[in-house]
Amino acid sequence: MRTAGPLQIESSLKRRLLHLRVITGTPTPAEVCADDVERVERTIGRELSDPILALMANGDPALARHEIALGFLETHAESLRAQRGPRGLIAIGKEDKSGGVIAIAPLGGRLCIWDVGNSGVRELPLLEWLDELISLEKEALRHEEGEDRARLIAKVNDEDVETFVPALTAAAEQERVEHPKFGSGKILREFDGEKLEIEFADGSVRTLLARFVRRG
Repeated sequence: MRTAGPLQIESSLKRRLLHLRVITGTPTPAEVCADDVERVERTIGRELSDPILALMANGDPALARHEIALGFLETHAESLRAQRGPRGLIAIGKEDKSGGVIAIAPLGGRLCIWDVGNSGVRELPLLEWLDELISLEKEALRHEEGEDRARLIAKVNDEDVETFVPALTAAAEQERVEHPKFGSGKILREFDGEKLEIEFADGSVRTLLARFVRRG
């Protein structure tokens, strides 16, 4: 059972994740809900290590462009299977240009971009790939803010890294609903106020129109 608390990751990974957040001005906490992690792990049939969860929690636009977020993991896993990728890796994202699958070793050390149909297969250390993302974001920042301003904004010092703590969080109290057929459940997500993703008492998860359930 997943419990709330800091994710245990090396300072080298922490520094790069923080650097992405600083360059892109990401203000949200680097957090991911423990209950959501458990649900996704059950769906994909794999346990997610702390380095992988730290990627999911970071929330910066650079990783978001690669759909590196907990809610996309099932889709990425299906894509990796469709492309006959290696079973030993965990699919965590996609290349924004080619559409190839970004997969990672279970402990988070090595990354593979699996795109057999287009650009072939590329393997490199996770930290090296993050450095590439950081370089691209720095270049964009220089273009927007100028060299001197970009150098000031993009600075990350040791104290910043020390106090940056990606974490698993406990789930907030979830709103309850009643459905005439499926019974009681709890809301997992809302979509534009019209649709709800609901987990029912039998463990099933369904997306329904909000008007079909009674809230509270």
